[in-house]
Formats: sequence, structure tokens, C-alpha cells
Amino acid sequence: AEPSKNIDMAHTLLSRTGILSLTSDTNLTLSECKQLWNGDVPYFHIDFKGKEIIHEDEVVAYISESPESGFISKMKNLTETELTRQTKLIRLAFVAKLADPHADGKLKIEETESTKIDKLESKTSYDAENNDSLGKEEIISWFSNSLTDTILDDRYAHLPKTWIGPVARFGGQGWTPGVLGYDLYSGRIGPALALAVAGKLSRDERAVAASYDVFEKSAKILGDRSFELRNVLLSGTGAFSGVSGLLWALFAAGNIFGKERWKEIAIDSWPILHRSLEAEDAHFFDMISGKSGSIVMRYQTDKDFKLSDDFINKIISLAYSIINNNDLKTTTGFAHGYGQLIWFLARVNQKQKNNEINRLVKKIDGIIRDKHTNNDGIIEVYKDEDGMHVSSSWCNGLAGLLIAYYEAYKSNILPRESVLNLIKQLKQIPISRVPILCHGSLGILEALQHVSGLFPKETEDILMQINTTFCSPEYIFNYYKNGQGRYPLSPGLMSGKSGALLHLCKSLDSEIKVSPLTFEI
Repeated sequence: AEPSKNIDMAHTLLSRTGILSLTSDTNLTLSECKQLWNGDVPYFHIDFKGKEIIHEDEVVAYISESPESGFISKMKNLTETELTRQTKLIRLAFVAKLADPHADGKLKIEETESTKIDKLESKTSYDAENNDSLGKEEIISWFSNSLTDTILDDRYAHLPKTWIGPVARFGGQGWTPGVLGYDLYSGRIGPALALAVAGKLSRDERAVAASYDVFEKSAKILGDRSFELRNVLLSGTGAFSGVSGLLWALFAAGNIFGKERWKEIAIDSWPILHRSLEAEDAHFFDMISGKSGSIVMRYQTDKDFKLSDDFINKIISLAYSIINNNDLKTTTGFAHGYGQLIWFLARVNQKQKNNEINRLVKKIDGIIRDKHTNNDGIIEVYKDEDGMHVSSSWCNGLAGLLIAYYEAYKSNILPRESVLNLIKQLKQIPISRVPILCHGSLGILEALQHVSGLFPKETEDILMQINTTFCSPEYIFNYYKNGQGRYPLSPGLMSGKSGALLHLCKSLDSEIKVSPLTFEI
């Protein structure tokens, strides 16, 4: 409605319509502008057997081939490969609509119900009937090929290659099928990072080339401050839904490929994001879309970066307002709840010692123990009318809390027993069988591996159990090869194929440290 009241805005929008339609029939563009000027939504129709494009009984333009003949021609020339691809796209259009299990901190099991969630069992706990007995290197190759075979050129040659898959919409608004954007959670950056690791590890030139294209062109957009940068920045500052994940991944890829220029561009680009860092933000303590994860990513890549004392005081004040106003919507989760506060504050304290942070983290720990721990001694994710709920995941369960408490322990805020308690709890509850990083077994395994450096004996048995069941190469391969849900259809890092590929590479070479769960590079 606003353009109809503002002649300058109307002219601007209509001129943009023309610019974006350079490859279209001029008559179509003129008709679109006319309809927009009259306050209508541009609308055309065409007969299935005809070639005339019509608006209000007037022929606007012509096409060279009728929809009918085009359809028949396409069906006659349809290959088995293309048919498989089209079938996957149709399936994706449906499964991408399923709820995100961590969007609001609640445990929507959705696809995990079909694969069941149970306590750790022996290796027979998964169906090995279709296991092709591939070695780990061959499975890594299968995942790499799956990603490189489906990568697509962007419409514009100067933009990075990408994939089609389920796209996580900003602010936890669910999913939609589409072209993967620049975010780390489900965008093109995650698969590119996994292919960088896999390509370097296995000397796979196709994987290296695909990854290099994404990061080189992304670096150019950032370095040149080109027009496209404005579109990239629209995703926000979040570690997983915003540009911060791109900067972190670009720095990590620079390490992998020995590209110092990429690392320099990543470091030089942080100020662009953090100009509004000290602005009021109700979602500051949110791992996916908030600024807390962004700050820790900057800590990891820019060793000279420090927060101002005034801003640290603002963060502390914001944290107190959250814990003083907790209600049924408040979770203990790592992605969106108290776990995020503990983790972030501990990471800040490691970089910039602060006595008030020390007191605040202890207070949050007390709230979790007093108000969010059940009679069995298990920390619950959230409370509602139906009671309290347990999760093993990184995003909203004990695995994420384990990472948070581990950082608080390393920061000399919480005692060793607090970490031991969470390891014990993970051994007592059901473990997710879905091999993904965000809310599945891969994230749980990585959390345990992260703390195993200082707790080797305490984590040894559970690591062995998960490694030989829900995170074994055979189990992961069968899940993605035979699965029909959103995760096997997604190239994404946090809940798709590239997350599995990164895990498999790290299991083959322990020297690979890059991790989207802990921000190690």
C-alpha cells in the first residue's frame, strides 16, 4: 500500500521490475508495470495447447512452444537420473514443511519417530541388512560424490555455486524448499566446508573445486564490498542463520587450503556485522540467530578482538533480566536457553576475566539445579502443563549443556563435578538415533569427544557405545542412502549430509579439529 501513496517509491519499484526482467519479453515487463501501477498483482494466463500469453483477453506476448508440446518433449527425453532428481524435489517439497525440532525449544520428535529413539544397544540395534560393507574411505567418497553431483551453478556466474534443499527460514519460522543461501546451518557454506575437509583428506579434486568456488566467490563479495554484499547481510549476524557463520567458515577454509587472503578478508569483515553489536536485542542469547554465537566466532578468528567493559556490563544486565523473568517458555537448552548463557559467559570470561560473570554463571547453574532437575537427577529442557521433558541433543539437551558446563569448568567458574554429573546423565537417558549434528547422535558424540580431553576415563565407555551404534560409518551410510525424510534429502551441515561427511572425515583423521558445534578451527 505504501508505494501507492509515494510517487517516488512507485517509480523506483517499477524501474527495479524492469532491471530484474532484462532477459524477459519487453511487452511482459510493460504489462507488469501497468498492472502494478493500477494497484494489481501482475497476472497472465496461457492455454495448455497455445502459444499466446494473455492478460484480460489481450495477447501480451508469444512463446515459441506451447506448454503441451514442451511437456511432451520433456517426458520423451527424461532420463532415469533426471527422473530420480525430480522425484527427490517433489519429496523435498513435502518433508521440508515438517517442524524444526528446536525452533522454539520444544521437542518435536517428528522424523526421529520413524527411526525410534532408544537407549544404547549393541551393534544389532540398527538394520544392517542393506549394509554394503563399504570401508570408511568409500563411505566418505559416497557422501562427497553425492554433494558434488548435485551442486548447481548460480544464475549469475560471479555468485558461488549452491544446492537445492530445505532452507531454514530466519527466526525459527520453519523450513521451505529452495536454493541454499549463505547461512551455516542449512546453507551452501556448510556443504562447502565439509567438501573442503573431505577433498583435502582424500585428495578429491572435484570436492576441492566445488568448495573452492563457494569460498573464493564469497571472499570476493566480502572483499570487494560489492552490490551482492547487501543481499548477503540481509540474513543478519547470527552464527548459524547469519553472515557470522560465513566468516567463521571462510577463515576455517583458509586454514584448510592455505589461503591467507580468505582469513584476512574474514577478519576484516567482522566490523561490518558488529557496528550494531551494542544495539538492544531481545534475541542476543540465541545460538542460531543471536549475537552471542557471533561474538564467540569472532573471538576464534580474530585473536585481537575484545569486548568493551561497557558492553560486557550490558550483557550481564541483559542476562539478569532473562533469569529474573523466567517462565514456562524458558528452556535449559544450549541453542536458545540457559545453556547458551552459561556457555557464552564462560567463553567471554576465558578471554576477558570478570568477577560478575563468575557470580552470574553460578546463579544460572543454581536455577538449573533447583528448578529444572527432576526427581531422577536429570536436567530437563523445559516445563509445561504436561510436566518436564528430557533431551540428549546438542541444541536443546544434555549434550549442549555438557559443552556449556565444560567451558565453565575450564573458566574456573564451576567445579569438575558439574561436568561429571552431565556425563553421568547422558549415560542414563535415551540417545537420539538420527545421525545429524544439531539434534541427533552426531552432535552428542562430538560433545562427548570435546570434553574427553580432560575427562578420558569418564567418557570412554559411552563414546565406544555411540561410535559402534548410532554413529558408526555403516549406520550413517545406511541412514542417508535409504532414508526418505528431510535429513537425507538435505545437503546442509547441521541437519543433513554435509554434517555426516564432516563427522566421517574427523573420525578418519583425528587431526581435523574444525567444528561448528564448538567453533574450533
